[in-house]
Amino acid sequence: MIFTKFKPTEDKIKSLSKKLMEKPLNLSDEYRDWEFIHKMLFNGFSNKNNVFYEIGEWDGLIGFVNIIPEFKCEIVFKFWGPGIWGFRFKTQIKELIKTIMEKYDLKRIATETADERMMRMGKIWGLKVEGRFKYAFRWEEKVYTIYKMRVLREEIE
Repeated sequence: MIFTKFKPTEDKIKSLSKKLMEKPLNLSDEYRDWEFIHKMLFNGFSNKNNVFYEIGEWDGLIGFVNIIPEFKCEIVFKFWGPGIWGFRFKTQIKELIKTIMEKYDLKRIATETADERMMRMGKIWGLKVEGRFKYAFRWEEKVYTIYKMRVLREEIE
């Protein structure tokens, strides 16, 4: 299995913080602050309504956050490893989405991204673009469109 339950060690938290701060399109400029990142990660990993999975050998992280059983949740995903983009990954992430949807009896799972590559990847996983927000994300003073995406339960069964 390419996904394993994430165990937030100090080294992984430091590594993730650095990636969020420095990698393009991971966080909008206004959130690229060490103190904010620390609080965001602490709150995210300590929230019982969130479930995180490590991808491969620390090639990325996927989280199902703000889970409201019998209703909805959101996906957050950050990828940095080069070797995770194959057919196996596509198949397993679709299975993981279906598993989370069934486990919590969710009607919808949604996400948003300013990275067009991630938007295209989401489409491969079965997510549909639900809307676009022009000039809603800023990275190093350049503005980007945010793509709001979702998958509904009846679309994966």
